[in-house]
Amino acid sequence: KLCNDEEEHVRSRASSVLSTMLHENMSICGNMSRMRVQATIAASKLIGEGKLVSGHGALLKSLEQIVDLAKEHPIMMTMMVGEAPTSPPLWPASTPLNPTTTTPDATLPSDQLPSPSLHQSSSPPSSPSPSPPLSPSLLPSKDTSSSSASSPPLTSSSSSPSPDVYIAHVSSMCRRLRDLVTHASQQIDLVEDHDIKTEIFYKISNGFIESPNLRVTWLDNLSRKHTEAKMYQEAAQCKMQIAYLIFTYLRISGKLEVHDRDVAVVRDLFPNGEYEDGLPSELHAATAEGVFLSDVWSLDSFVDYMRKACELSDRAGCHTLSLDVYTFLVNMFSRTRDFHRMGSMLGHAKDVCDKLVDAERDQLNTHDRWYRVAFYGKDLLDLDGREYIYKRGPECTLSYMAAKIKSYLQTLTQQNTNNTNIKENKDNTTIPVPPPHHDNIVLITHNREVEQDSLMPNTIYYQILALEPLHAPPPNDNYMTRFVGELSVPNHGDGGSSSSNSDANDPSRQYKMRVTYTTQRAFPYMMTRVRVSHMDKVILSPIHNAIDTILARCNMLTTQINNDPPRMNPLQQVIQGSVFPMVNEGPLRLCQIFLGEKRGEYPPDEVVRLEGAVCAFLDLCMRAIDLNRTIIGPKHVGFQQMVEKQYASLKEQAYFYIHSKDKL
Repeated sequence: KLCNDEEEHVRSRASSVLSTMLHENMSICGNMSRMRVQATIAASKLIGEGKLVSGHGALLKSLEQIVDLAKEHPIMMTMMVGEAPTSPPLWPASTPLNPTTTTPDATLPSDQLPSPSLHQSSSPPSSPSPSPPLSPSLLPSKDTSSSSASSPPLTSSSSSPSPDVYIAHVSSMCRRLRDLVTHASQQIDLVEDHDIKTEIFYKISNGFIESPNLRVTWLDNLSRKHTEAKMYQEAAQCKMQIAYLIFTYLRISGKLEVHDRDVAVVRDLFPNGEYEDGLPSELHAATAEGVFLSDVWSLDSFVDYMRKACELSDRAGCHTLSLDVYTFLVNMFSRTRDFHRMGSMLGHAKDVCDKLVDAERDQLNTHDRWYRVAFYGKDLLDLDGREYIYKRGPECTLSYMAAKIKSYLQTLTQQNTNNTNIKENKDNTTIPVPPPHHDNIVLITHNREVEQDSLMPNTIYYQILALEPLHAPPPNDNYMTRFVGELSVPNHGDGGSSSSNSDANDPSRQYKMRVTYTTQRAFPYMMTRVRVSHMDKVILSPIHNAIDTILARCNMLTTQINNDPPRMNPLQQVIQGSVFPMVNEGPLRLCQIFLGEKRGEYPPDEVVRLEGAVCAFLDLCMRAIDLNRTIIGPKHVGFQQMVEKQYASLKEQAYFYIHSKDKL
């Protein structure tokens, strides 16, 4: 932090202190692995919190001074042992921008590699949410801090290290810090889109799989970014991921008595945990090296991160998840007879229960919106043809979502114009060739399946479809992995290839495709979008569409009837939308088409289902009208009389089409 200070004299003294600590650590231990970890954590926090001074120039000057000071310490030591010092320059000209000698493919798991640029060929990654291209030096290698394999050979801890080795270690550490600070801060600062920026943080965190302390730091940074954007559910999931890592370490190391039931409950509380990358592959070796000596890897820290996750979930209005977490902690401490912690968790659980009661009383509407976004275009490479589910707040309309996705694609293409390809001339000289910039970004406005062969080349397309989530049964009902949407199917079954206005207004010719999308991770997640992993398609017949239309209205009526206490305004709106002729023409027309003279043309079981749906609709209308009568005042009597009269007419007309009259 002080090496990043604006005042030069403060930076100078801080650099001297850090240099002395490095020298003593090297002299005593024969390496500086722990110092490298702590320095990288500190730099990561500065980047994540946006606290770098003078565009990270101040910190880079301090790193240069630390290397200069490193050269002075070996000189003093050499004079005592009678050796002539030979020290390499700080960052020699031959040193590439990325100091690691391996490619990103060799240093990172395949599912954590960044998405390639638009003009770069690469195999599709399997990560849940690929982000725009990252600089290779932004992604740390696995041995960044958990071991010294990438550093020069270590000397024995029982003797002083050679001057060359010491200078090489300090130069290597400062070079890594320089690359991390320079490229990470540049990538983050240049990106305004929240989805892209948080995916950068996510990928950086996954680059530190073998350095769990650094991974925790970057997950904290990711949580902070979500919090700043008021995306509290995603911020809470970052804390849950950290807690899951701590819980896994405590369980494996035997520092926490854990039953199989506890493991199952934690997986229910955080179902994404088992699909994310876990602890270092060589856990016992990392433990022996002191990687887990930090206070982060303790029971107190586990409880603290779980509490932070609950606080963020409460801010998002997800009180049931918080209550489940506190219930788990109460049961765990009850079993270990830790009554002090148990009492504290009970107090927090009571507070959450009070919030749940208040939320039900106020009938808070915090329903999120869900969109499926599909991307098309050969220049998108691995993004071409991919589909993602986006989670957005209730205020995000379809038009606003379309504008944001277009901005996202423009950001992607503009970033890639900064990358230049190298072309070799006939005289063996090379010239930079900038990639083409895409001005053609087109929104596909229809809601049919996209035929990619019919799309124009050199054009980027995207399609958006609003979805409804399918909640999992308890105990996983706080999370969602399945979403349902509908696509129109023009002239299905009659050999046609295009739709007409007459078909669109004729329910007997309206086929739809119901698509169920399954995501790679469960929402809420650490990201606001997750890639679709599976699709199930079912063609719905016209009569099936009619049944769904009426059942959708039944669900709206049921929601208002079950409100406790009833809410008069939304109740009256639903009643008006159900029984008045101007908006009720649809249900009656469906009865006329499918339950009239041509009812014999449709499957008997579907006809019976439609009759049952109409009967249920009429019953719910009557119950809603009766409920409204009990809560209105004198000024709403006229409305009540009007809807009762209209309901009687609606029932009489529907009764005419239903053969099984006893159902009414």
